Amino acid sequence: MGDGGRDRGQLGARGRIAIRGHEGARRDPRFSGLDGRRAFGPADAQSQYVGLHGLAGRVVLCLSGSHFDFRAQLRRSSHGRHLRSGNDSREVFPEVVIPIHNEEPSVLALYDRLTAVLETLTQPYEIIFVDDASTDRSFELLTNLLETDSRLKVVRLRRNFGQTAALSAGFHEAQGDVVISLDGDLQHDPRDIPALLAKIEEGYDIASGWRKHRVDPVTRKLPSRIANWLMAKASGMELHDFGTTFKAYKSLILKDINLYGELHRFIPALAGLYGARVAEVPIRSVPRAAGKSHYGLNRTFNVLLDILTIRFLSKYFTRPMHFFGRLGLLGTMLGGSILEVLAIYKLTGRDLMPHHGPLIVAGALLFLTGLLMFSTGLLSEILIRTYFESQGRQIYAVRDVLSSAERMPARAGALMKKG
Repeated sequence: MGDGGRDRGQLGARGRIAIRGHEGARRDPRFSGLDGRRAFGPADAQSQYVGLHGLAGRVVLCLSGSHFDFRAQLRRSSHGRHLRSGNDSREVFPEVVIPIHNEEPSVLALYDRLTAVLETLTQPYEIIFVDDASTDRSFELLTNLLETDSRLKVVRLRRNFGQTAALSAGFHEAQGDVVISLDGDLQHDPRDIPALLAKIEEGYDIASGWRKHRVDPVTRKLPSRIANWLMAKASGMELHDFGTTFKAYKSLILKDINLYGELHRFIPALAGLYGARVAEVPIRSVPRAAGKSHYGLNRTFNVLLDILTIRFLSKYFTRPMHFFGRLGLLGTMLGGSILEVLAIYKLTGRDLMPHHGPLIVAGALLFLTGLLMFSTGLLSEILIRTYFESQGRQIYAVRDVLSSAERMPARAGALMKKG
């Protein structure tokens, strides 16, 4: 494989192949870098391992020995660590993210219930509490728990950023295969976690909780039902309960989503833009045992605005000119028609201002507004291209790439010759 442990070759540019090999040494299968490439150390000569991983046009191929088992690698999809195919299965590593704010009465009880359930999974796990600048003893209690449990992690934000930001902070800290989120007020029963994980193991990307028999008062249930109906129509995703935080996600799905404002309710809809498969799981609805709810009717208007945002993103995110251009076309046509008729009247010697003054203003405003909409559409198109191209993002998401196993060795050799 090469004398003196020298590297056999490295051609790590986009679309090319990097080959590394070394006899008698062990490989490190961990990810390195942020571009989705899998970097390996020297391979074991007896392992006969072939690793093939591609993302964003990059391929890293590690060769050891003379046997090429491409078929085993083709079982993996673009979400390779999380899907199962045939006998190729592996345990998921769940992480639980819990945003809290002034939940002193429920922190210890939640921890006890949560660990009791997670211990039954026979899988390694981690619990991440995100303290959103609590003013009570919540952080102190979590610090005490941290001294006794190595599977616990506590993130403390500098100020109260809100639930969406707290969830986002927890998602960024999570390193597991599956991320489960739930509230810290004991209204989510940890005993429903196995049901959510079961849906993930069935191949779904998101398992969303559904409080089918909600125990909240009518003043909360009725607005929530209306909001959920509007969310379903706006997003095109037929879920009964967008509002609950109790959900399970494949970690790679969350990496494609950036959360702003209060859009944590719409994570399934945002993931749906990338083709995520979502399943709904009935969960228990538990009355709040202690503390005060942070939600009220004053958030209804914020939810309505978020619904409009999601509607726009789901329909016109990659083609904003289709939205603004239609408004611009309507405005310029109406305004131009009005001004044209008034110009004909003026040419025939009629006095316009006494009888048609408001119509002149309306025509001019419509025409200028139409031009403004056209300009907004063009600027939006430029911004969208900047957004995707500056980050190397694509307007699509690949779930699987399948190819004939017999073609792969020949194709790999051809690419090496080109390099």
